[in-house]
Amino acid sequence: MKTKIAILGAGASGFGTYSAFENYNETFDITIFNSPFKKNKISSKELNQNINENNISKYYKELKKISDSEILKKKNNYGSSYNFIGDDFSKIADSNYQYGLTQFWGGILQIFDEASVSKICDKSDNLDRAYISISKLIPITRPSENFKNTLLYELANKPKIEKNNLVNLLESNFTNSSEWVYGTNSVAMQEEKNNDGQCYCLAGCCKLHSIFSTLNYFKKIKKNKIINYDIKKIDFDKKIIFFDTEKKKFDKIFINLGPFNSQRIINQNLELNSNTIKVKDSYSFIFPIIYLGNLPNEKRYFELTNEIINIKNNFKDFATLQIYPPNKHLIRSMLPKYLFSLDRVFYNFLLNRILFVTVFSNDENSIIKEFDANSNIQNDTNKEKYEETVFDKFNEGLNKKNLFIPIKYFHRPITSAHYSGKDFFKKNIFDNKKKEIFKDIVLNDSTLWNYIPSYSPTLSIMAYANMLAKKNFDL
Repeated sequence: MKTKIAILGAGASGFGTYSAFENYNETFDITIFNSPFKKNKISSKELNQNINENNISKYYKELKKISDSEILKKKNNYGSSYNFIGDDFSKIADSNYQYGLTQFWGGILQIFDEASVSKICDKSDNLDRAYISISKLIPITRPSENFKNTLLYELANKPKIEKNNLVNLLESNFTNSSEWVYGTNSVAMQEEKNNDGQCYCLAGCCKLHSIFSTLNYFKKIKKNKIINYDIKKIDFDKKIIFFDTEKKKFDKIFINLGPFNSQRIINQNLELNSNTIKVKDSYSFIFPIIYLGNLPNEKRYFELTNEIINIKNNFKDFATLQIYPPNKHLIRSMLPKYLFSLDRVFYNFLLNRILFVTVFSNDENSIIKEFDANSNIQNDTNKEKYEETVFDKFNEGLNKKNLFIPIKYFHRPITSAHYSGKDFFKKNIFDNKKKEIFKDIVLNDSTLWNYIPSYSPTLSIMAYANMLAKKNFDL
């Protein structure tokens, strides 16, 4: 008889968990419980399928009709978007969305350094083996030669992304140092063939580039069940999951709902005295770089992150900088339809000279956000010293010929969307090696990490879930 497995969540960690069993279909009967919640998409299917320079203004008109233009302030996918959890003082992205936040992921792939791995794994864990397993299932574009001696470079299975020429110029003006590593980043991107035209990844409607999402993966899976159910309760003792009108019993349950929702459902079903939920959110801020020299010829390029800079401080993880190329999305988000033809004028005059740098902090400078029944509390930490140090180190590497930072503290996003838990169930794990919180109830997303480095965590979330799922069955 097959072992009945339930995977709660179809996002990054749910995919990582499932990937551990992909070659064991005769042994396991797997059911993946996906969130039933999603927002309405843009109504015109024809418009969705034929985005080009001639009708992009119509697409933005449709976007601006949705949620009072809130859709323009966060990542979206053809007009679909996630909600926020929390109030104006403390918010995180709600992963309780069909196929999780991979629907809005920019596809950035990074592998944690040894110090970060040691914070989230036991000494006997082999996360490299799990990275290799995941690399066989997702596209990985090749990073720069600067990353040649890394595992990620070895795992690449797609050519390098097409970068903006201004980003190439920035890279050529950055100096080598043992305190930072920089170069073209890897992306989980499958480039579409025979598809000319402009990239629209920033607008969430790109036909030129296909970023990996778990939706793309799971819709091809026929041999296992994916059910869009809202989970109401779990009997952890009997391993029974309750829904609105039915219940299902399993042999093993893997919880992969993200740090907030995993804690919420465990608190509810174990009837813990404390309902406080803590989430670590990597601190993030954005600043521009302006170029005043002669512009290089423009070519087609990937609109999302074109370059990664990993900054060390005393040779320890300090910050990850993601370099975004010039983009038209800012102007198009603001212009009314009748002025839309001016977007090229504004872009050519100013925006094609601006690169945007998004900074993600190390764990030491992350933000702890607390949520309970009555309030949302964000720890009051002064980040100005951290920002100053990042700017100083960035300027050390930047050859300032025609490149300069016009303003500091440009923008601080509501959330980085890079999360771990904080001290959740730290002393109450039933089996610490298998991460069982109850017999045959495994928590294997980033909730138990209690640590969030500056590196993009998505690939490591997938690998970590894969590793723990295999460990639970000695695969």
